[in-house]
This record gives sequence, C-alpha cells and structure tokens, in this order.
Amino acid sequence: MSLKSDSNSSGFRKAMISDIFKRVFQYRKSLFSGLSWTALFVLAQIFRPVILKYLVDTGIPSGDFSKVLNTSILYGVLLIVSVISSYNQVRRLGEVGVRFIADLKSDLFDRVISMDMAFFSINPSGSIMARLESDSEQVKELFSAHVIRLFTLAGIFLMAAVAIGTVSLQLSFAFSIATFLILVFLRRAMGYVRNLYHSCREAYKEVSGFLAEYIRGIPTIQAFRVMAPVAQKFSRLNSVKYVFDRKVSLTNYSFIAFLRFLTGPLLYSAIIFGLGRGHIPSTISVGTLIMVFEYCRFLFEPLYHLTEEIAYMQNGFASTQRIYEYMALEPSIRGGGRRVVRVDRSTSDESAISADERDGALFLDPGKNLVVRFEDVWFAYRDEEWVLQGINIDFRGASRVGVVGPSGSGKTTIAKLLLRFHDPQKGRITLNGIDIRELNLTDLRSFMGLIMQDQFFFPGTLGENIRISGRNSRTDQEIASLLMDLGISSNALIESGNLDEVIVAERGSNFSSGERQIISLARVFDRDPGFLIMDEATAFVDHGTERDICRIVSEMASGRGQLIIAHRLSTILDANIIYVLKSGVIQEQGTHDELMARTGLYRKMFETQMMTSDKSSDQTPDSVQVEAS
Repeated sequence: MSLKSDSNSSGFRKAMISDIFKRVFQYRKSLFSGLSWTALFVLAQIFRPVILKYLVDTGIPSGDFSKVLNTSILYGVLLIVSVISSYNQVRRLGEVGVRFIADLKSDLFDRVISMDMAFFSINPSGSIMARLESDSEQVKELFSAHVIRLFTLAGIFLMAAVAIGTVSLQLSFAFSIATFLILVFLRRAMGYVRNLYHSCREAYKEVSGFLAEYIRGIPTIQAFRVMAPVAQKFSRLNSVKYVFDRKVSLTNYSFIAFLRFLTGPLLYSAIIFGLGRGHIPSTISVGTLIMVFEYCRFLFEPLYHLTEEIAYMQNGFASTQRIYEYMALEPSIRGGGRRVVRVDRSTSDESAISADERDGALFLDPGKNLVVRFEDVWFAYRDEEWVLQGINIDFRGASRVGVVGPSGSGKTTIAKLLLRFHDPQKGRITLNGIDIRELNLTDLRSFMGLIMQDQFFFPGTLGENIRISGRNSRTDQEIASLLMDLGISSNALIESGNLDEVIVAERGSNFSSGERQIISLARVFDRDPGFLIMDEATAFVDHGTERDICRIVSEMASGRGQLIIAHRLSTILDANIIYVLKSGVIQEQGTHDELMARTGLYRKMFETQMMTSDKSSDQTPDSVQVEAS
C-alpha cells in the first residue's frame, strides 16, 4: 500500500479508503451474509405498516375473527423475523469488524516494530501505545457497531422513501427536498467535526504518552521530590485535552439539537405540503394514514439517530486516520538484496537460500575471512551536530577490538551503526568489502550478537527470554550451567534446567542488575552469533563477576570477532587494538602497552580508574567489592 505522508490530502484519504475496502472484502462471505440479513431485517420492518393497514382497513371492519387472527400472526412472524435477522446481522457484520481490526492491528504492530530508531526517538512509547490500543479500539467500535447501525438506518430510510412514493409522488418529492437540505448540512458540518476529533485524539495521545513515560519513573520522581512540577506539567497537558473535549461535547450537542430542530419542521412541512396540495385523496382510509405516518417515522428516526451516530463515527474516523498515518510510514533503514551465509556451522546457512540469492551472497567464516571496516564515517542524530567524525576502524578475523572514551564520545553509536540502527551521513561501513547497506538486514543482524548495558526483558519465563531468537543452539541444561557458572543466585529450577518454569517479572525486576546482565549474555550465546558486540556489558556487575564474564566470553567467543565498548578499561587490556574516542574523533589507537607508553588520553583514563580502584580497595574487602552502578 502506498500512502502519502500528508494525512489531510485527498490522495491519502482515497488510498486509506481503498485499503479499507480491500481488507473488508477479504471477509466477503461474512459481509454479504450480514448485508443479506440486514436486507431481510429492513424488509420485515417495512412490511409491518402494510400489515397494520390491512388489519385496520380490512380485517377489523370485516368482523371476521380468522382474518384478524391470521393478520396478527403474520405481524408476529414479521416481528420474529426482525429479531432473528437483527441478531444474525449484528453477529456476521460484527465478525467482519472484529476480524478487520485484528488484522489491521497486527499489520500496524508489524509496521511499528520495523521502523528505525529515528522513529522511536521522536515518538514516545505512550503515543505509540495510544495508536496501537486506544485508536484501534475506536476503529473496532466504528466497524463492528456504528457501521452496522448506519447500514440499517440507511436501508430503512431508503425503503420508507420508496414506500411513501407508492402512496404519493408529490409527497415523496417533498421528502427528497427536505432530505437533500439535511444531507447538505451534514456534509458541511462533518468536515469541521472530523478535524476537531482529530485534534482531540492528538491531545489524548499527548496525555497517554505522558502517563506511560512518567509512571515508569515514579521512584525517581519521588526520590527527587519533583511530584509538584510533574503534576503541573500533567495539568497543562490535561487542560489542553479538556479544551478539545469541551469543544467536541458542545459541538456535538449543538449539532444534534440544531439538526433535530431542522429535521422536524422540514419533514412535517413535506407532509403538510403533500396533504395540503390534495395529492392524497380526502377519502384516505385510517389504515393508509397509519401506514403513511409509520413510514414518516421510519424517515424521522434514521435522521435523528444519524445525528447521534455522527459523533461516534467522527471519533472512529479520526482514529482510523491516525492509524493509517502510521501505516503510511516506511522505515528509512532498508536492507539490501545480498544474503549473508555462514559456512562455519555444522549445518550451513546456504541451504536456507535460493539459487538466485546464492549468486550474490556473502559467504563468511567469522574466524577466518571476516573483515569489518569503518571508512571515514561521519554521523549525526540531528542536522550536522556530529557525534562521530571521520571514523576509520579496521578489524578482521577473530580479533578483539576495544573502543573506549569519556561519556558522550560516541562509543555506543559505533555499535548502532554496525547493526544499522542508523546509517552514517558520510562514509561507509563494509563487511568483506561490501557496504553493509547492500546486505540483507535480517542476515546482518542475525550475524551480530549484541550485549547492551541496559537489557529489556519480556514478560514470560526465563527460557522464553533466553531463546528469543528461536535458534536454540544450546540445550536448557547447557544454558542453566552457564547461568550458574556466572553467578546467578541459587535457584533449584535453574539448576535442574527447567528454565520455562522460572517466571520473569516486569522488566526482570526479580533479578539483580548483575543477574540481568548475565542472562543477557546467555541470550546472545544461545543465538550463536558470528560477531560479538559488547556495549558496556560488565557495567552492572561486581569485579568478580566481571572476571567470570570475560573468561566465559573468551571461551565461547573463541574464533569470532569481538567489538568491546567499555568504560572499565580492565575488560579490554588484552584487545588486539584499542581505539580511544573523544568528542566523536579517534584520538589514539594501539594496544594497551602501546597506549600506556604514551602520555595521552588513554593513559590518563587508566591511571584515574586505577586510583579510584585503589581507594575502593582500601575501604571495601576484595571479597565483597562492588562497583556502584
């Protein structure tokens, strides 16, 4: 689907409507069944006045009890048909609405998780949640309830208009003029109401985003005693939402009141015009008069109810537009067509790709022929506020490359560029001489294993969190042994290898910071990556665990390249080469011994850390020494 980014353009709306029809048409069996039941319901409703006319004009005056009884039974049958058809109509069309929004929500979620990091940097999680959940629910209500009601009202209105036409063409013409004037007013008013609802949904998004972000930070808010400023900020956002809610409410009530005021006189004028001009005979029967007024009621009620439905429908339309604004987005980071194939496994990845893909594929043995280069790379998160400037990094095979520097020097950005969370504005990054932008994005990221400073844990079990990639290169018992070796506190379920019985609380809060880092390490090694990126991987663990992690990584990452981004210099002492960054520029490079032989930034950082470590050792026994996180 191709949609323009300007959601107010006619092209956007046409594409949105076209996509909605395509999606709904997938459920055409249920749709046509529901519409058939709707037609039956409308016919049952329309024929009831005819039965009443016969009963009043013929059945009762004849004095024939059987006629009255049969007519009453027929009227009862129509009532039963109305109930049954109404039930099936709601069930079938409601099913279409529910299935439509379920598929749309799935596609919306797929679209969101495929977006690049720049999208998430400008869209708070609360705002995204508002579209995924709140707006989706509004759209579900629109298509599973209000559209059904609209079909029914439209059917009754049209059939009543036809029925009145059979009594008097002049009366039907008068009703047509009155209806036309009402619909003109509706069309003009709906544009204003639609824009107002869109603004209201945007205000709701801001409030939802604020709540989602700040509720997570309640401990910080309370610790720093900033409850009052935060409450004031929420009050300002809530006031904006109140203004729009108030406008929507006033507009709706004013709109409904005015339309009802307009509808009544217009339609009654049409009746008086038809009767007063003599187009209905003066000898009109009581039954016919009842039938005419029943059909007039069928004309009144849809228009009255339409005024009520418009408020709900405009809210649903605003939510639909907001969802399709996200559906129209395309990630700026796109993968190339060249596949990445590892040949160092017992079961080669080559069998998973087609013959055509094999021709241009990049075949890698991580410990032998891997060459990664940053070639004059420049990157900025916004405009030309350069975070990295002219970066040249070259490492190959199973070498260990360290990247160090002060906070804000651009260390983590290097990892993000290598994984293509972002692309550099200048220069390029190559894998065996091939620009990584030409490589299949899934293959590239599957080849890399990332251990970050802050890890995310999904609700569920420990086993599900570790086996998230689905590759499952190690057994549960092997993973459990790794966890215990690295110092996970004694847990009978982990010891027995029953990882799927260990529950992970929200954000992994039932594990310590160090344990979460150890679990993230097990998660990466379960994927069996060809290249390992460690971004401050030992930041939250004590020195003893740090040594254990470095030992395990050295053993398990044997024969693979490693990029180690570190604040603690003790983790990169044996690196083949160390790059020292400051303000996005490589200041120094060399081995630990080479850099210590100079009087540069690296030596100053190392000596500062050693002094800090010595002071800590004087105050804390080695057996319990823990670096503050």
